[in-house]
Order: sequence, then C-alpha cells, then structure tokens
Amino acid sequence: MRNSLKIILVFTSILILASPMMLVNGPSVTTSAVTPQQVNIVSQAGYTVLFDEAHTGMGSASFTPGNASYFAWILEEYGYETDMNFDQTLDSGILTGIDALVLVFPMVALTTAEVTAVHNFVEGGGDLLLVGTEDSNVWHFTPVNLNAVSTTYGITFTTNSWLGIATDMATHHLTQDVSSIHSNLDYKFKGCTLDVTSPATTVIEYDGNPVAAVSQAGTGKVAAVGALAPFIQYRWGMNWQNEYDDFFQFTLNIFDWFAGVAPRKVVVPDTAVITVGPGPALSPAEVESYGTYTGIIHDHTTHSDGQGTPMEMVWSGYTRGLDYMVITDHSYEVASPSGNGGITGSLAALKICEDNGLNIEQFVGAELSHGHHSLAFPLTSNIYVDTQQEMVDGAHAQGAMIALCHPTTSVQYMDTYMKFDTYGYDAIEVDNTGFIHGLFDEGFTRPFYGASDGHSPEFVGTIVNIAFVDTPTGPDGRLSDTDLMDAILDKRIVIRDFMNDVIYGQQVWVDRYLELMAEAETEMNNAENAISLVSKTENQILLSDLYLRDAEIAFNHGSPTLAINASLTAQTTEALGITLETISPIPNLLDPLKNYTLSLNITNYLGYGVEFNTTVFRTLELTIDTINEIVTIPSMSSYLLNKSLQVGDQGYVLTAFNLHSFNTTTYLSPLLHGVGQLIFGENFSAEYDVGYTGTNATGIFPINRGDSRYLVSGTLFYNTGEGWQNTSAVFRTVTIEATIGPFQKGTAINWYLVAYDMFGSEFTIQGWTVWITQDPLEPTTTTTTTTTTETPIDPMLLVAIGGAGVAVVVIVVIVMKKRGA
Repeated sequence: MRNSLKIILVFTSILILASPMMLVNGPSVTTSAVTPQQVNIVSQAGYTVLFDEAHTGMGSASFTPGNASYFAWILEEYGYETDMNFDQTLDSGILTGIDALVLVFPMVALTTAEVTAVHNFVEGGGDLLLVGTEDSNVWHFTPVNLNAVSTTYGITFTTNSWLGIATDMATHHLTQDVSSIHSNLDYKFKGCTLDVTSPATTVIEYDGNPVAAVSQAGTGKVAAVGALAPFIQYRWGMNWQNEYDDFFQFTLNIFDWFAGVAPRKVVVPDTAVITVGPGPALSPAEVESYGTYTGIIHDHTTHSDGQGTPMEMVWSGYTRGLDYMVITDHSYEVASPSGNGGITGSLAALKICEDNGLNIEQFVGAELSHGHHSLAFPLTSNIYVDTQQEMVDGAHAQGAMIALCHPTTSVQYMDTYMKFDTYGYDAIEVDNTGFIHGLFDEGFTRPFYGASDGHSPEFVGTIVNIAFVDTPTGPDGRLSDTDLMDAILDKRIVIRDFMNDVIYGQQVWVDRYLELMAEAETEMNNAENAISLVSKTENQILLSDLYLRDAEIAFNHGSPTLAINASLTAQTTEALGITLETISPIPNLLDPLKNYTLSLNITNYLGYGVEFNTTVFRTLELTIDTINEIVTIPSMSSYLLNKSLQVGDQGYVLTAFNLHSFNTTTYLSPLLHGVGQLIFGENFSAEYDVGYTGTNATGIFPINRGDSRYLVSGTLFYNTGEGWQNTSAVFRTVTIEATIGPFQKGTAINWYLVAYDMFGSEFTIQGWTVWITQDPLEPTTTTTTTTTTETPIDPMLLVAIGGAGVAVVVIVVIVMKKRGA
C-alpha cells in the first residue's frame, strides 16, 4: 500500500503539489473546502481500493492499471488508499477490510466461489468498479468474463464495440464536471457497449448505446464502464478528451460516489509521483551515500533508423545535462551491407566523447530486432541471431543484461511478454515514448527503466533514468556500464518522463530524488548570488556563468546531482576568477562565404597561472583551422584565442568549445562554451497575402534544416506609425517567419527580427520598409496571389486583370536597405 506524497516542492521547471492526508475514525468520508489551486484531500480511515491483477491472462496485465498507475495516483492524491491483488483468489478473504474492488476485463474467469464472494462483498457495503474492453479478434481480449458478476446488477458487457468520444451524459455524480469519455486506447482496441436493465441505470451513452452504468445492491454500489481508455489515457491522446482533466474527473467522481462524498472539481497536480513499492529499508545516511546519474537508455542514430548522426545525438545529450547515454541501434539476424547497426552507433558516440574530452559517458548497446525487440548492454560485439531465445543467450554470453522493449506495441509481443521469465529476460521497459498503459505495475516484480526511444536529437532527454550508485567503479571514480546495469537490476532507478510529467520508482529513491532536486534549486540560487557580487564588463562571461547555465539545464532535464555540482563549482574562486569575451567578429551577423577571425579574450584574475585545453568539438556552417589548443594564462593576465573561420552561404554558424583539463587548485569539470553567429546576405524577404479585411505581411529569414535546434526563440518588432509592437516568430524547417496584419492600403511598415540562440546570443536582423498599396479584396474575389521580395525593388503599379471573377494583385513595395548592428 502506498502513501501520497506528503511534502510540497516548487521547482523551476516542474510543480509538484500534494497535501498531507487527514485520517478520522469511522466509515464515512468527509471533505474540506476546495480552492481553485490546490488538491482537496479526502479524510477517511481505511477506505481502501483494491486493484485485481490475479485474473489477467494472455498479456492483459500489460494493459491493466493497478497500484502503480495514474488511476491509483489520482485516488491517493484525494486521500484514498490503494492496494493490489497479485495472485489471491477473491474468495480467500482478501476482500476483508477492502472498501472498493476494481475488476478490469478478467481474462481468467472468476470461479463460482469468487463470484459469490464479490456479490457478498457488495451486499455488505463494498463498492465495485467493472471495466470492460472490446471483444477483440486481434488482441483476443474480451469483457464477457465480467458478466458472471455484472448481470446480477442489471448490467451486461456486450461483444459490440464502440470507438469515439461519448458526450451524451445523464445527470449523475459520475458525470459531474465531465464533458467526455472516449474508448480509443492508442487505436489498439476499442470499448464495448453495455446492456442495461433494472435495477441499473445508464449514465453515459455513445450513439444511443449505453457505455457507462451504475447500480446498487444491499448497501454497496456498482459502476460499469465499457472502455479501458478512461483509466489509462489520462495524459495521452489528449485531443480525444474534450477537457484536459475529463478522465481524472471521471475517476474521482466514481469513487466519491462510492464513498458518499459530494461532487468535487478535480485539481490535478502538474507532476504525477507514482511509486512502486517502498524499496530497500535504508537509513538516511545510507540513502545519502548514493549519488545520482541521469541519462537515456534506448535511442537511435543514423547507424540504423534514427535521423540524428552520432555527433548530433551526443550534442543533444551533452547540452541537456546528461551523465550518460545508452545508444542502441537496431541489429538483425545478419550484418547490414553498410556495416552499420547494432553497437556501431554507440561506438561512434563513445569515440566522439573520448576524442573531445566530453564529460558524458557512452555505454555500448544495441536493440536486437530480428524478433520482438530487446535491448542489450553493455556489449563488446554485435549479436546476429534468428530467435528470441538466441537474443537473450547472446546478450548473457557477453555479460550483458537484456530487456524486453515496448511490450505493448503490438499483439505479437504478448507471446514474449508472457514468456518473459522462461526466456530469461532481466528487465522490462515500462515507459516507451510516453506509452505506459498498465506497465508501471511491472516494477513491483521486475527491474525496469524508461525509454524515449528517440529517433532524432529532439527526443533526447524527454524520458530519463536517474540511477543511484554508491561507489562508481569507472576510471577516476566515474560511472561505469556495470554500475548502471547493477542499478537497473537492483531497481535503483527513478524514471523522469517529461512527456507525461511523471516521476516513477521505488519510494526510497523517489523521495531522495525530490530532496536532491530541492537541494539543487537552493544551490543554483546560491551560485546566482555569488556571481552577482563579481564585477565584470557587459560582454565578459565568467566560467561561473557557464557552470550556472549547465546547472539550470541539468535541473530542467531532471539531473539533480549534476545541477548541484555545477552550482557548487560556479561558487568557487577559480570559476569566479576566469572570464571569456568574444572580441571578434562583432557584430555577430556575418556575410556569406567570407573569412573571419574568431577571437576570444580569456582573462585570469586568480593569484596563480592557469592552463587548460580548448577543443573545438562541434561546428556548423564553417571550416576552422585548428581543433585543439592549450592556453596558458599567467596570473592577472589575458590570452587571445584566435580561430580562422570560413563561413558558408546561409544559416546558423556555431563554434562549440569544450574547455577541459584545467590545472586549477580546485577541480573544474569540462565546460561547453558555444559561440554562435548568423549569416545575413540581404535575404530577409517579405511575403504578402491580400484578403477581405486587408493585407497580411510575413517576414521570412532563411536558415538551414536543423538550425532550429540551436535558435531557440525569435521576435518580430514592427512599427506602422502607432509605436513599436512585436509578435513571436515561428521556426519552420528552413525559415524563421512572423506574420502581422491585416493592414490597409497606405500603411508603411518598419520592421526587424531578433533571434536568440541556446547560448544567449542575440541576432538583430534589419528588414525593409514596406508599403501596403492594395485595398482589401471585394467579396466576389475568389483567388489571391502573393509576391515575395528578397532584394530592394522599384515601386510597381497595381495591375488588375479581370475575368471570371479572378483578381491578380501585385503589391506596391517601397524598400530601403538597412544592415543590422
């Protein structure tokens, strides 16, 4: 049985809200006043909800929500207690002390004795939720085994399916503040309709068919729902819910109706904290002896079906504050003709990190993909096999662990899922790309991890695994692949899923993680205060500024220890005593296809000389003369680091330095310093759209595919004679765009675009002054043509060509060239 989170933590990037439970004697449930911004906790003693998984079969456990689920979490947030029946019969006495039973389409039919036990439970005041699903000839799941229980209450689960959004609701406690429910479980299976007769009552219909009903017997209550999605898809497939919190509201309503609580408007905490058992019994000192390492497991590169090269994936991991990456490209029964696949992507990533001294571990793995996909690491060679068993045996032969990937991805995986122990799998992927279904309960009995299964750099860090390790065994006390594997196998893992905003793991490790996140926030504030006391010029950057930036990035990507360490480093005399300043090129808008000298002035204000390496490990849209350069700076002196650049024809220009191997008295960890520029070749163009209410103008600046990974925001500033206004710019595949308007004929627009990169550089791109010369279209006009100007042009006259109700419009544009500063 789990308790709700009993502390309130406010983070920069996540908000976790909870309140302590208040327990009172007696069977009744009381409520406190609901305020719009806080969770209202039910006060109750012993109102326990039992989730049954003893009757799952044919893989249905992977879709059955239990004690570790959003379902249980929202109940616990509102004061209900939850428990799980893994393997006991329902006539064994397990219902004693239970207030509500949840039965989700049992694939193992209840025995006659169990049916009688459930009926007696309801007659005696117990509450019962029955959840059906589609009678599927694909997944072979069926709701019909519920009928042995439900028909007594006037409810029959039919074999007729429904797929859609149900909004036809009777006035009832279950439907209070609920605008919809739906039956779409990732298009894998649908819901089932109900036959409802007295004494039951229909509360929700879809297309005239009952899909939710209620009944009563003795002093107990019964609710039946012909869809699994409302109890699984709380934060997935949100476009299928009319209101964001419909499913949370529906769930709360069911159990408040059971418990006799007046209807309440659900307020859902931003972050779900779901625990899977208490974890090991450790003293506070023992828990604190474990350090945390945050990283990703199961991502792909261009060595298989990924869209990001190993360098691009490493860059994403390094700039998201990760401690480690386990890249796992696909391998099959034979090697690919290119020689790539399997471990080759992770080996390439490892070499990049070693060659450039990057402070991120790369562990070698692969996704064995000939059968049902399985992740293996750490590996020393590729595994090419034909069968599922050979996958497992091949991984174990190399001393690696092997895990079953995304078991709910298709019905074909159910066979391997059910033979998990027979094959000898070591762990299971309980979260894949945010798809959780009923897999979180696997963590009670099996080692687990989460995977973003990213096939592009953008996915890196969306789902991370925080590993707790007490004594790292890698070189120089760093994390090793064995350390990570042992943490997984010992369940010393906390999953941080940013797609669903959930934290998951055993209670002891989740609690410690939250403590460390709070500590990290404190240290970041301390670092900020320390930096504010240092005098520097406007353009100087302290090493402390870079460490604080790294701390904030790590914090926002769920890496508390790295955030703490970077914040502490930012407060050291050494980090506060070394500055960087870009001397040239200034401005940071460059002409295309020209040569420049990038000059960094590095100043040492310390009382002793320093030396460190400056490695250029990443460039975009340029060639550079030297990669590695060791700088030696005497006390109270400066060093001018010069790099010769030849830039390309358009887009974002990046020179990324890894500053490492410092000889300072206090250890300074490797540090990323990025210098960004933008190529501006008089190519800020305009496009116009004449409509019925006026003309819209769009400013367009070209960039390269992938530049939006580095350019993080943009704003278009414009003035039409009424003062400066602004609107947000949109980053498209190969352009930055912003649209304003509509404007009337005679309007003059002065505008410029400001863009920012991930390093805080600001780029001011001056546009042209344009005149709107066309009246709005007449209502009979059916077609408009737009024009684009990429260079200054002479004024043009309006030309109208009549015929068939079509007007061709040419805009009069006055342009005056301006270059940005």
